[in-house]
Amino acid sequence: MLPWSDEKRKTYIMGVTYNYIRLIADRRNPTINAIDHPRGVYKLAVPFEYCGRQPVMVGFKITDGAILDSTFCELITDEEARLEEIGSVQNVVQQR
Repeated sequence: MLPWSDEKRKTYIMGVTYNYIRLIADRRNPTINAIDHPRGVYKLAVPFEYCGRQPVMVGFKITDGAILDSTFCELITDEEARLEEIGSVQNVVQQR
């Protein structure tokens, strides 16, 4: 599982509560045969405290109630989420 590789795990800090995840790839909903969550940053419905191990859950529940598969998500800090959001806005402005 990509986000839980030894290399990625080294970037997480023990005892830190993470409020955001990055969805690495678009999530396709097979029921409607469409992408229902494009890749990007999402706020967790319940913050996750990193304790040195992979979360014991099916996935990450985000604020819209969806559960994203932890295989395609990685925890990110509030600062990373803020910077990525700013980066997304700048990319849209540059494309115009």
